[in-house]
Order: sequence, then C-alpha cells, then structure tokens
Amino acid sequence: MKGSFKLIYSFFNYFGKKEIDRRILIAILLIPFISASIPFTVEYIVKDLINNPQKVIFTVRTNFNNTIVPYSKVYIFHLTDSGPELLSSGVSDERGVFSTTVGIPRVYKGKLNISGTLRDIYASVNLLVIASKKDEGLLGSLAFSVDPSSMIFPLDFFSVNVSLKKLREQKLGSLTASNRISLLSYNPPNEETWEYTTVVEFSTWDNIFVKFDFGIGTKIDVEVKERVYDTTQGKYITDWYSNGRTTVTMDSGLSSDFYTGQKTITEQFYFKYLHTAVLVDEIYWVEHVYAVDTNQDPIADSRLVNSWNGFTSGSNPYITEQNKERTINIYKAYGFVFSVGVSFSSGVSVGLGVSYQSSPAGNIVVKTGTWNSGYRAYTYGYEYGFRKSSTVWKQG
Repeated sequence: MKGSFKLIYSFFNYFGKKEIDRRILIAILLIPFISASIPFTVEYIVKDLINNPQKVIFTVRTNFNNTIVPYSKVYIFHLTDSGPELLSSGVSDERGVFSTTVGIPRVYKGKLNISGTLRDIYASVNLLVIASKKDEGLLGSLAFSVDPSSMIFPLDFFSVNVSLKKLREQKLGSLTASNRISLLSYNPPNEETWEYTTVVEFSTWDNIFVKFDFGIGTKIDVEVKERVYDTTQGKYITDWYSNGRTTVTMDSGLSSDFYTGQKTITEQFYFKYLHTAVLVDEIYWVEHVYAVDTNQDPIADSRLVNSWNGFTSGSNPYITEQNKERTINIYKAYGFVFSVGVSFSSGVSVGLGVSYQSSPAGNIVVKTGTWNSGYRAYTYGYEYGFRKSSTVWKQG
C-alpha cells in the first residue's frame, strides 16, 4: 500500500501545479477507497489518471438512412502513433445509443496567442469509432479528433453520430470453417511512411511582403481513408473512401522570412502516416490510412518557391494600405485545401486531403511597401480559410 500512496502523491503533486482545483483531485483519488466494488487496484487507477487524465463520457448514436440502428456493435479506438488502440466497445441500446467513459491523454504544448488572448494548448487526440451490425450487413465509421484545450477537466462530454452503410445484401450467420481459413490467410497491414505534406501556400507581388507563422500548438488536419476486407468472401468489398480526419499538433513553432516579388511559396511539413487494420465482428478487416500525431511535429519541412503571374480572384479579400502590416488568422475552409499522395512499401497508395478546419491553425502576415498612388494590397483566399492565399496591388 506504501507504493500506492507514493503514486497518489506523484499524481497530486504533478497536477496540483496545473490550473485545476485540488479538491477535484482529492475527490477523484478517494474513489478507490470509498468504492470497494471497483475491481481495479489503486496502482491501476492512479496510473490511468496520470497517463489518461482527461475523462470523457462518449455518446455514440448509430443510424442507417436516418433511421436508428439498435443493438449494433460499437468500437472506440485511439489512433496512436503505433496504430489503433481499443479504448472501449459495447452494444448500442434500443435507441441506437452507446455510452461509455474513456480516458484520453492531456499533453500540454504551451501558450498560444489566439485573437489577442493567451490560451493553454493541449495536443488533440485522434479517435476512431466503428459501428457494425453484421446480421444486416451494415458498417459505418468516423475518424475525428477531440481537443482537451476546450474540454472541462477532469471530466467532459462528447457525442458523435455514425452513419452505417450497406456492405452486403445477404444476412450472415457465424463463421464457417472455410471462412476461418480466409480469415487466417488475410495479413493485416501495419506499415508506416513519411510524406512531405503541404500545409500553407501564399503568392505575393513586388513590394508586398508575406510570411507564415505556425506557433507551438497550432493544428493541421489530414483526411483519413478506409477500405473493408470481408473474410467470408476473401476479398475487399469497398474501395478506399473518406471517413473523417486526424489532427497533427505542432510540437515546435515554425515561421518563415518575408517573401516578395512575383512568387508562390508552398510550405510542406514532414508527417508520419500509418496503414493499419482492425477486426470488426470477426468478419470485417477495416483498413485505415491516417496521419499520425507524433511528439516531434514537424520533424522536418520543405519550402518550394515558384514564379507567379499575378492572376488571382475571389471574394471578401483583406485590404491593406501601403506601408502597413496585417496579420491574417487561418480559419475553416470550405473543404480540404491541399492533398498529399501517401505510398507504402506494400504498394498501397492513397490520396488524402489536407488542411480543412483545424484550429488554431496559424496565420500569415502581410506587409506592404510603397506602390502607385491609389493602389492597395488585396489578399484573396477566403474560400480556403486563407490556408491558400494570393496578394496583389489593385486600384481602389
């Protein structure tokens, strides 16, 4: 028991320095002592609180063509840098609702100035929910991220809706002997690769100076794609399709110098990608390709500089007077702005969308010099959330 109190003291001492009420900590840590029915040791509970201090009550609602799907099997995975890890699983009730409490990491990255306010930023946590009803040939999934920065600590709520799709028309019974041979013959992938991934692009003109700034804790989202292998048929029954996105949180800040003079600058970060699979209902291997949030992003970057002809158009531009400076925050776009081709040694190659609605997502800075009288600098990129932009001189 001496070791148990040592762990409790470590947890209390560590989180007591954070911006949380110690009374909450005491209440949490007393749980194992006042509830003898909990089948976990004190060591287990305290270690879980240290490794996964943010507790989340998840509610998953399942539907097919806007009709609830009762009694479907639900899985919740943490998409880690080594592959999916099962956090919880169960069966939805008669209303198509599955609720569970899970613990997720709460990794502090630093303070970031957001719209003039310094905020504490934590790494986003990437999750995957899969719902299946094998006797009806239904399966659906959703990859998404939750941000502890905006959650109530130590306990908060989160809900998602998962839409199932018809993968097969016939109903299924249990696996036959031949089915099991097919199951054993399938080799679930577990491979990684690294790709330079475009995260921001801007074009500029003479006497207009532009740079980008990604502070510690800024976030970039990347599309997730999946496909399904059916062991009862011994083949893939879907092609690759989009099922959400993961978020990469910056562990170190990165800014560029100012660029000027009829150029397009494309900034790429070196991101890690995984190709993995999880087994659902002992029938479906659901494969995924996703961007990984490591603890060293971006590990490297690449910057492309190309000439630009100055042609641009768009709506709702930012207008900057001569000899002025403006900071433009990157925000939600209408869809993924960039794309990246991800290839693995197995021969699998998938195209993923990049940069959609992650927040906070950095900024660009526009600084103007002197130009002809009556001209101002117009920065276009509203449709892209200024993740992709162009700035030119225009009269008026």
